[in-house]
Parts: sequence; structure tokens; C-alpha cells
Amino acid sequence: MFIELKVARKRLEHALEQYLTACTTVRNYAEHPMFSHTREHSARMASEMTAIVACQEKMDRAKKCISQAINHSPFVARVNSLPDEILARIFHIAIGLQPCFTDINDSELKNERKRVAFAQVPERLSHVCCRWRRLAFSLSTLWQHIDINMDATDALARAKARMTRTGRLLLDVHIIGSLLEVEELEQWFALAAPRTKSLTMIICDVYDTHESVLTAWFRHCSPGTFSHLTVWKEIASGPDDDLILDFRNPFSYNELEFEEVFRRLESLRLRQLYPYWTSPMFRGLTELHLASHQLQPSQLLAIAASQLIGILQSSPKLRVLRLDLKVVDDQPGMEALRTPVRFEDLEVLDLSTESRQPDLEQLELLLPLIIPGTKPLQLTINELDEGHLILEEVVQAFFARSNVTRLKLVYDGSNYSIGQNLLREIGSLAKRSTSRSFC
Repeated sequence: MFIELKVARKRLEHALEQYLTACTTVRNYAEHPMFSHTREHSARMASEMTAIVACQEKMDRAKKCISQAINHSPFVARVNSLPDEILARIFHIAIGLQPCFTDINDSELKNERKRVAFAQVPERLSHVCCRWRRLAFSLSTLWQHIDINMDATDALARAKARMTRTGRLLLDVHIIGSLLEVEELEQWFALAAPRTKSLTMIICDVYDTHESVLTAWFRHCSPGTFSHLTVWKEIASGPDDDLILDFRNPFSYNELEFEEVFRRLESLRLRQLYPYWTSPMFRGLTELHLASHQLQPSQLLAIAASQLIGILQSSPKLRVLRLDLKVVDDQPGMEALRTPVRFEDLEVLDLSTESRQPDLEQLELLLPLIIPGTKPLQLTINELDEGHLILEEVVQAFFARSNVTRLKLVYDGSNYSIGQNLLREIGSLAKRSTSRSFC
């Protein structure tokens, strides 16, 4: 085998030397002032250029073959000396380390979502060599996370290919980009939605097609199987924009479409879009995020205190609650009549804000409504420049009735320090941390 390869290479080197000499001669003649250029000469040179390109393609294929052979060598690529079981574990770790454009709380990823969405990591693993390709295609769990960038020409073709490699596993579907091809998306939804457990949709365009896309999704998904919904609007909203997701039946306006789907949701994460506050989407949740847009010109998402209480009462089993919206006091002077909600399972409470300046008034409205159970609780709030928000009476009262074991302070600016007085006040906390952004 190697003798044959060596002989072929020697012949190729000799032939290339002869060919290079011949090409040099042709060039020298063509550069001579006395050389008579003819149509036949030009046609022959064009034909020769086509032949050179064809030879280059064959050389590229030969280079690829040798590279793949090198990758199989345990002395060069030591990873290939590992058994399939360990290499498969490495594949899963590599996939887990890659960012996903749906990491909605990653501020550093905010402007890179579409670039990340183009990074087809499992496909790249399958292109290294035949063994990696065979192994990657055999691991159905590598493919159940399906990222769809609708600005890519082959987005749905890739999604279909991934889905065929997942076997019967449930899917996590993430969509970003311009939602213009609603009919094409619905055709894929008919195949994917019945076996999908979570849908994340990042809206990056100004077209009002997201409601049609969601309606198509709900039409095909399976209640109970589908349990996690994230709809995240990336662009700012103006005062005339309709932020309400209306899923009422167009033929019977008092009847809600997809009610069984909504009642079986476990996780609901929304930013700058929301259903009616009385929607069954808010019932029986274990995770709830309601947020406004991060951009200052954007219309601020607002909710009346009584409406928020109704939502909280509808999901007493919440484990994760994040609120970044404006709570409006619709019943001034009626604070004593507001019934706080007890959350025995609450583990994460995030009241930090990116959409507005933090203020004490909002905490005075929110914190009295929430009574955590005895489970360890992570609390995230903003810190004020002019004073320590966590030392305010309403926050201290919350500490007194909660088992806060981790405190995260979100602050603006690069120079922030915790003084000794503040440390003494929060010294009973089991764990303390400060952060410039929530995570």
C-alpha cells in the first residue's frame, strides 16, 4: 500500500515538474511582443485552465483522504485511541460547552445570537473523520437540541436531518431569525411539534408573524409532552405596538384555543410579549419569567398589582420566579387587603431589572406579596448607587421570613465594594456574591 503510494507520488511530482515547465514556456511565449495571439490559442488556454481546476479538486480530495488517515492514527490524534464510549462522552461535553443563542440571560451573547445559531456543532464533529461521523450519527442525544436560524437558506433542511437522527427522543427546538415562511415552518411543525418538550423563539424582526407561528406550533404539539415555552422579543417596542399574544378562538371569541396545551405548561418565559393576564398559561407553572425589553426607548411592560397576585396565586408550586416589569399600584391604600402568596418550593427569586432604573417602590410592592417556604433560596436584586437597597426595611423583612442562602447583587459600574457594616448585616447568609449581571 505505502510502496504504491510512494511510487504514485514520485510520478506525480515528475509530471507536475514537466507540466510546470510547459506552462512556463507558454507564458513566456505569450509575453513576447512578436507572439501572434489567435482565437484558437485563447480557447486552448481557457481549456487548460479548466483542466487545472479539475486537477486541483482531485488534489484537494487526496489531501482530505490523507488528513482523515492521519486523524485515525493514535500516535498523531491520540483521542482516537479512546474507545467509543469515552469518545461519546467527550462529544457530549463538547456540545455542552458551546453557547446556545437561547441563553437569554447571557448579556455577552446578546449581539451574537445569529452567529451562534449558525454554529452547527454536532455537524462539525461528524466532519472530522469517518469514525467520528459514524459515532456522532449513532448518538441520538447529540441531535435532540435543534437550533433553527431562519435567515439561513438550509435551516429547515438541517432541522429535518437532525430530527431523523434523534430516534424517538423528545426534542428541544430553538428558533431565531425572520419568521416569514410561516407555511414552510408549519409543515415542519407537523412532524416535530408532537414530540417536542420545549420551544424557544427569539424574535429579531419587525414583522408581526410570531403569533401565526406560535398558533401553528400549538396546533401540532402534544399537551403534556410540550411543557416549556420561551418567547423572547429582541427588538424594542413602541407605544403603538401590540404586545398581547391573543389565542382566543376566532370563531368563538369567548373560547380559548389550545387551552389544554396551556394548562399543561410547566415553564413560561416571556419578554416584551404576553398573553392576557388571566390566561391559563399562568396556571400550575414551576418556572415563570416576565420581563420587559432591555432597551430604554422600548415600551415598558406593566402589570397591575392585583393582576400579578392573580398570576402568583395560580402557580403556588413555582420554583423559579423572575420579574422584570413595572408593577402598577392599582389599589392605592389597599395594601392591607392584598393576600401574599406562599411558595413552599421557591428556590430562585430574581427581581433585578435591565429595563428600568431600580427603585425601592417596586420592591415595596413586590416583596410583601411573596412568602417563600423553608427551602434554600437564591435572591437576586439590584443595588442602588446612593445606598444599599438590601438594608431597606422591606428587604430585611423578606430576609426574616425566608431562608435566603445566596444573595446576588446586580449593580452598574466597575467600582463596587461591600463595606464592613453591610457584611455584618448580611452575615447570616450562608453564601454571598456580587454580580454585574444576573445569570
